[in-house]
Amino acid sequence: MSSWQKAGISFNKYLAIAARTVQRSLKNDLKVAAEKRYTSDAKVQKLEKGNVVSTTELGSNNVSPAQFQKTDLPQETPKEKEPRTLRERIFGVAEEEQTEAGFSEVRRLLKLARRDFKLFSLAIALLFISAFIVMSLPKVTGEILDSTRRYSNLEEARFYGLTLYQLLAVVGGMLCVYTAATFGRIIILRVLGEKLVARLRSNIMKNVLRQDMEFYDKNKVGDLISRLSSDAYVVSRSVTQNMSDGIKHSIVGGTSIGMMFHISPTLSMVLLAFGPPLLFASYAYGMKIKAISRMLQKATGGLTKVAEEQLNNIKTIQSFTAETKELHRYDNQIRNVFKISYKDAMTNASFFVSTGILGHATFLLTLGLGTNLVFNGSMTVGDLAAYMMYTEYCGNATFGVATFYTELFKGAGAASRLFEVQDQVPKIDQVVGPKIPGCKGHIEFRNVTFAYPTRPDNKVFDNLCFEIKAGSNVCIVGPSGKGKSTIALLLLRFYTPNSGQILIDGVDITKYSVHSLRQLLGYVQQEPVLIPGTLSDNITYGLPRNVKITADMVEWAAAKANCDFVYHFPDKFNTDIGPKGSQLSGGQKQKIAIARSLIKNPPILILDEATSALDSKSENAINLTITNLMRDRSLTTISIAHRLSTIEKCDEVLVLGHDGRLAEEGKFKDLYADRNSMLYKLLNEPQKKKKKEEEHEDREEADDHEAKEDGEEMEPETDDNEVTGDEVTRGAFMKRRAVLNEEHERSEHKTLT
Repeated sequence: MSSWQKAGISFNKYLAIAARTVQRSLKNDLKVAAEKRYTSDAKVQKLEKGNVVSTTELGSNNVSPAQFQKTDLPQETPKEKEPRTLRERIFGVAEEEQTEAGFSEVRRLLKLARRDFKLFSLAIALLFISAFIVMSLPKVTGEILDSTRRYSNLEEARFYGLTLYQLLAVVGGMLCVYTAATFGRIIILRVLGEKLVARLRSNIMKNVLRQDMEFYDKNKVGDLISRLSSDAYVVSRSVTQNMSDGIKHSIVGGTSIGMMFHISPTLSMVLLAFGPPLLFASYAYGMKIKAISRMLQKATGGLTKVAEEQLNNIKTIQSFTAETKELHRYDNQIRNVFKISYKDAMTNASFFVSTGILGHATFLLTLGLGTNLVFNGSMTVGDLAAYMMYTEYCGNATFGVATFYTELFKGAGAASRLFEVQDQVPKIDQVVGPKIPGCKGHIEFRNVTFAYPTRPDNKVFDNLCFEIKAGSNVCIVGPSGKGKSTIALLLLRFYTPNSGQILIDGVDITKYSVHSLRQLLGYVQQEPVLIPGTLSDNITYGLPRNVKITADMVEWAAAKANCDFVYHFPDKFNTDIGPKGSQLSGGQKQKIAIARSLIKNPPILILDEATSALDSKSENAINLTITNLMRDRSLTTISIAHRLSTIEKCDEVLVLGHDGRLAEEGKFKDLYADRNSMLYKLLNEPQKKKKKEEEHEDREEADDHEAKEDGEEMEPETDDNEVTGDEVTRGAFMKRRAVLNEEHERSEHKTLT
């Protein structure tokens, strides 16, 4: 066995040992970090799968790492099933996954740069200039080396008709041109990349905002944010900088191969045998890295989704002291990302080390054979030096093309996630259809059947029918979860009924464009969402962009919504309310939301528990405003409420039943007067239950007091050793009371659990 073979075997062993060492080190670092984090929380008491770690144990040093992993840390995901086919073993993914997209994503990626073709062509022209200059250097170097044997002194030496110093000056000028061309190319490609990212994100966001609610029910916000941020950046880099590098390395590699054949065809034919294995390895590696890239982007999207949910619900998390639980959940996602990243790192390392070994072997083979040719007189020293430089250029270019191929398929993996969103066609188009010519406010639900797309087997409505007259004030009442708010969502066309029709002024709302429909509806949610900005920005949020907004309009809407608190702020309507209106109370948010709907002057106003956070004075003021608007502008109002004060002021009450249909409708006084009506039961059952609980508590207190008095009266009349009949009766009574109290406490505990 030769020394080179021994060196190769030793090097491979060293790589294997280094890889295992890195893997063990990373796992140990994760375990140590986890132990430090969880032992620092001395107040945590974890109960999971029957294994309890008490707060005392957590505070001590007696808890082993195995115990932490068993109780606190998320469990490892199960191992993936073994690949079934040879193609799976080579590429690491199933055959159907490889053929699913093919090169279609790559073609679509290339089309993205078509819009900036002129600018991209300029960058490619600069690339050709810099590549030409670089490729001329080996030939010049070889000519200088050969001149040392042709000329006896430096003064007589001529290189392409130039002296050495003249040649060096020309080469120096060419290198300056090379530097300027490279600088311009980098700037152009950076600008192209940023333009492409901006265009991608704008197009994706445009399509996302056009989607219906079913899309948002099925896609998490965090995953969409990940696609808009990291995926778009990966795609942009793949199309611009990576494409330029690929073209550059292709030019350099092709020119190098041509010059190598020009200098020594014999030596070049020997080296050509290394090409096919390298091409096959590059193809296999590209397929595998594409699948890993898609998995990594998906896992990163899941991590972003979890972080977004946790930060949005931070008050709930802290109020239930669920920080540790959420940290475990986040750690589980981090572990998933780390696992895929580790797989990506090992795949990259394996490929690049393999190609590096191949490159070193090629260099040594070229040097050995070339030296032999020099001694045989088939090559000059200058030709060998130039050939070695071209070989190095060719090796670097081959390595660069492989990297280009890898990055291109990484971009394809990220692009497939972007194209999924971009190609998503909304089931409810926002702009298709004519505008509503005018709206009086007459509403009719005709045999409407509906189930949410994510719960198709759970019907919310089953042939629901009712009618709301124009200019009336109708209140919708019903048990929780029976579709009161769903009526508002269907009117706004966030969803489409499975069957039946919803008509406004006798016309099916599906005949009109969604934009024109929603402009005629004012919608106030129970938990209003405010945008970051000022009070004025939020009140005028629903107005079209072409409407000129005046201070009188804002003040009128604020006055109608009883927003008198605005004038207590130093900046009045220019007061910044913080993210999600964090600087306002719940009642103030509802008032701003009502003003935001009233300033639109809609013919139909939907109030979904819109006054639930208001005091009675503010509620009465808003109800008076709505009454005046109904009288002056024929406003149709739909109120979804549980409050008796809101319900009794309505013209008509619609009561939803448990079967997805209308249980009863009519005037409030008529329905409430009937003690068998569903409305009466809905409004009085909570009060009856509360009254019974209060009576039960009063009875218990009276019994305890009576028993105590009886005990004090009977005690002097009995001897210490004598047990009377009254005492036996009283003892049995007290024992029975204790049993009943114990059963009552057990029942309450069971209910709470």
